Amino acid sequence: MTLQFKILFSYLILLVVVGSMLLILLYEQRQLRSIEDEYQDIKQTRNNIHFAHHCITELATMGELVVSWNQEDYQCYNKRRLFADSVLQMLQLDYVALLHTEYIDSLRGLLVDKEYHLYNIMQAFKGQKKADSLLLYRLPIVAKQITRSHEITRRKKGIVGFFGGKETIRVIPSADQLHSLNDQLIAIQGKRMQDVSTAIDSLRFQNAILNQRLFALIARLDELAQSSFEDKEQKMAATWKLSHTLTIIIFIVAVALLLISYLIIRHDIISREMIREKLQKTVEENEGLLRMRKNIILTVSHDIRGPLGNIVNSAELAMETRGKKRRNDYLNNILLLSRRILHLVSDLMDVYKINEARNTLNEVPFRLSELIGRVSDCYKSKANINGLLFESECRNVDVVVKGDMDKIEQVLDNLLINAIKFTPSGSIRFWSEYADGILHFEISDTGIGMDPATLEGIFRPFERAAQNVSSEGFGLGLYIANELVGALGGNMSVKSELKKGSIFALTFPLLQTDDEIIQQEIKRTRTIILPKKILIVDDDPFLLRISREILTNHGISCSTYSEVKGLVTEFRQSDYDLVLTDIQMPDTDGFGVLRLLRNSNIGNACTVPVAAMTARGDGDSDIYIQAGFCGCLYKPFSTEELLTFVSDMAWKGNCTVTPLFDYSRLMEDISDRLDVLEALKQESLKNIEELGSALRTVNCEAMRGTIHRMLPAWELLGADLELQKYHELLHARSIDKDRIIEHTGQVISWIKELVVETEKKIAYEKENIGCRG
Repeated sequence: MTLQFKILFSYLILLVVVGSMLLILLYEQRQLRSIEDEYQDIKQTRNNIHFAHHCITELATMGELVVSWNQEDYQCYNKRRLFADSVLQMLQLDYVALLHTEYIDSLRGLLVDKEYHLYNIMQAFKGQKKADSLLLYRLPIVAKQITRSHEITRRKKGIVGFFGGKETIRVIPSADQLHSLNDQLIAIQGKRMQDVSTAIDSLRFQNAILNQRLFALIARLDELAQSSFEDKEQKMAATWKLSHTLTIIIFIVAVALLLISYLIIRHDIISREMIREKLQKTVEENEGLLRMRKNIILTVSHDIRGPLGNIVNSAELAMETRGKKRRNDYLNNILLLSRRILHLVSDLMDVYKINEARNTLNEVPFRLSELIGRVSDCYKSKANINGLLFESECRNVDVVVKGDMDKIEQVLDNLLINAIKFTPSGSIRFWSEYADGILHFEISDTGIGMDPATLEGIFRPFERAAQNVSSEGFGLGLYIANELVGALGGNMSVKSELKKGSIFALTFPLLQTDDEIIQQEIKRTRTIILPKKILIVDDDPFLLRISREILTNHGISCSTYSEVKGLVTEFRQSDYDLVLTDIQMPDTDGFGVLRLLRNSNIGNACTVPVAAMTARGDGDSDIYIQAGFCGCLYKPFSTEELLTFVSDMAWKGNCTVTPLFDYSRLMEDISDRLDVLEALKQESLKNIEELGSALRTVNCEAMRGTIHRMLPAWELLGADLELQKYHELLHARSIDKDRIIEHTGQVISWIKELVVETEKKIAYEKENIGCRG
């Protein structure tokens, strides 16, 4: 994901957040409108309730004046009652969920009943008025008629009357009629008053019920309205709270997203800057590699091409020379030049493996005093050979630490070799101290020193500090040492003054440990045993011929093949103790050879140890071990390296071997075998002492005498070939002291092995003598 895309993505997130906030605001506005609408509905409901209350109150007020109603008033009341009924019916329809239908229906029925009773009261009062008017207008007339006297003519009583005599008399009205009328009026009035009272009582009762239900309805409606208002207020408060919460959350999310976006963009910018720095560093490294490649080409053209030309010339002169001494001189020149080229190739391979050294540290527990003592003893001898005083001082080094001992020793080797090389006369001081988990070294010399310009580039590859002092170096030693120090997590500094010497200071972080020290196998102290039969497969005919000659000269039967075709046939004819195969071959590689042998049921092809040979200098032999090889031999190799390797494979593979010393010829026709073995042991101990004494001063003359005396006995033991090379080295015209010291140590180790084997033979002879006795 590119930086521009991430920035665009951040802006999109910001737009989404802003859009979300706008949507929330719109949603809140809509919610507020909805709440306002509901509030208006509630307000309208309350107004409707109040209006219904007003209508019913108005009806009640009009009902109080029923005694004075006329027909028009009743019609007006009826209209008002119908209007109130419609209002109640509207409330019933609009608020069916809030109000009970039966409740409204009963209220409406009560209003109808009230109207009926009011109508009856109105009619009763209208009848009372008529009765009153009747009494008012008719009663005086009736009373007047009853109380007015009148004259009547009647026949007289007696004889007069019998004869038709008449008389006129005034008749006074009787009071009974008046009393009857009065009783009738009182009865009518009482009945009417009873009807009015009954209607009024019914009206009062109905009015009480009506008012009770009306008040209950009004209270219920007010309660519902108030509850609705409270609910809406709570909803509004919750809505506002939710709105504020969402706004805050969105704001926090927006800030968090912007912060994350900022951090991502910042991380990308930092990453791009780091990548840019890495690219810059890579460019510088590539430029350095280009310079190194150029220097390698120049080195190859100068330090390899020149010696190769000398090798060719020396070989031609050796072929044309009949004298053995001069021919050996030419051959010795070829050997020295070849070793110089091999040393250069080894240094180049060390440079190649520098980057891998950081990931391939072999950290093991080791005793620090043993490492420092071994290095000090080795270079003390070399310094003394060159006439230099070697001073060694160590403090608090008798501890067990954990680290890569081999790489530390390689660093010290490079620095001490340079110190000896660039110190014509004077002394070399080797100081060491272990304190607080840090190993300190200081290597100082009184040599030629370096000026500031030389000191500045001393750790660059192919930088030669003093061309006029020695032409043997390649300018890689200090570079390799500095890179190894860095790989070990240490530090190296240098101080130097021209014509006064140099001081190299080293520090290595090494933790003290209680782990058990793994005793490394020292090959020189182990009895050398060699296989009887070896088969070599390689596409290089020259390597095959040289290897066959080396092995044959040491009593090993060797067969060589440049192709894989004859392998199966060879194993049909004979078994072999070891197979050496090249890894890279044109037709079938070494892995194919291994598979071919393991899949064959001929001879011991399935079980014979197979070792790999390769010219790859990466040093990664684990891949070959994991593939099934018993080991790996790196080309080019010397005679000693080849013999040591096949001896190691013989020990590892438990194959049929030929011991270094064969006592059969020595003990042939000898009756007193025990005395001969004792004499051989004492002579060998004497040889060890003489060679050790000569080694301390590199006295080649004494070494020649000792080896000359040893050769006859070793020839009888079948080990003279081991001494022949050493004998030739001692008699060469140009003395290579380093090789003499190395080879002398090897010969001493062989003599020690002879002493051990001889002691075993002596013990065996003594046992046999005891049995015969």
